[in-house]
Amino acid sequence: MVARPAALAPSVAVRSPALAKLTRPKLYDALPRPRLFSLLDEAATRPIIWVSAPPGSGKSTLVANYLEVRDLRHIWYQADIGDTDPATFVHYMRTAALGIAGRAAAALPVYSPEPHQNLARFARSFFRDFFSVLPHPCTVVFDNFQEMRVRAEGRAAFAQGLEEIPEGISLIVVSRTDPPPEFARLVASRRIARIDAAELRCTPQEAEAILGSQHLDREDLQRIQRQSDGWVAALVLMREHLSRRGAALDELLDEGKDAIFQYFAGEIFSGAKTENQRTLMLTAIPPSITPSEAVALSGNEEAPRLLEYLFRRHLFTDRRRGEETSYHYHALFREFLLQELRKRLPSAEQRKSRVHAAELLAKRGQVSDALGLFRDAGEWEAMRSLIRTHALEWARQGRAPTLSDWIEALPSSMRESDPWLEYWFGRA
Repeated sequence: MVARPAALAPSVAVRSPALAKLTRPKLYDALPRPRLFSLLDEAATRPIIWVSAPPGSGKSTLVANYLEVRDLRHIWYQADIGDTDPATFVHYMRTAALGIAGRAAAALPVYSPEPHQNLARFARSFFRDFFSVLPHPCTVVFDNFQEMRVRAEGRAAFAQGLEEIPEGISLIVVSRTDPPPEFARLVASRRIARIDAAELRCTPQEAEAILGSQHLDREDLQRIQRQSDGWVAALVLMREHLSRRGAALDELLDEGKDAIFQYFAGEIFSGAKTENQRTLMLTAIPPSITPSEAVALSGNEEAPRLLEYLFRRHLFTDRRRGEETSYHYHALFREFLLQELRKRLPSAEQRKSRVHAAELLAKRGQVSDALGLFRDAGEWEAMRSLIRTHALEWARQGRAPTLSDWIEALPSSMRESDPWLEYWFGRA
């Protein structure tokens, strides 16, 4: 263990922003699906509902719409890779509980990664206390569960914690994957109800509602339904293409879903003005972006209108509340835009834009996302400054693994020459 420096480095006060991570996606003119709402009602007789299907199947929209239509009190937890650290996960779960239960949640424990800490025992105790402070009835949603890329030990502890779900609490998991092996006991005891890709496929009536006023004859509708296999993403993109071009694409409909997405995403992109193409690519760099950040990053004063247009047209863009509204591209659409960015912009400009995006995220309090972009751009000094600013906060929250992981991402020469980094690394 390195010696502790004589005095703590000055800490920078950072205001706590409202977290998009803990807000339900904002819906605009979403297609109600009473058929699936009834399935969710029936599934809610069990403690856990597992909604699993490939990207673009409308999972998150369905659950968000269900909560809205049924007017259910809820917590919405957007999972991401940062939840790999149990202390980070517990920190945000406590924050979510404080938001809905108030002072009653203040006594929830902070996870301390001590050598003697038994993760499974802690999970059981934490979830028991967590569920007890929530108002009844209440629904807890874990969106993008597949992003919680924890080790088997963590998955097993999470599963054991979910055995503590009491009457009056429903838990909905939204994931691209089926329940992992560690959830076998929950499955075997019939505590999990499943809604899968087959049930999420659009019926002919739902497909027609999505396609809207495209004036397609019955035969064309049936063919689109059959060859899209009821995949929501394909139907939305077909609608957009038909509204622009007024023609079906026979040869493409015979290809796979990925080809359909790539083609129509390309159609949307190529049909945009050059300035808007650039805005789309740049605003895809951060995982989320606010209207003011979109203007700052792209230099396009019309960027907020473009984001709102995408959201209102259901073109794979979510809008979430917070201190400032933020927009989130669907994973497939963001991947497409980042591919275009790598092809179209010079490397130096890409790097500059990543650094600028990281600075904007850090200012908004999205520290882990900012550190990731700084790392990708090789901006080590900016990383070091941000780590030192937040090290004490993370240590107090018990998020030692997160702290040590980011310090380890720095060049070894920088770590070894900075006493503060050495101190925090040793403490973590």
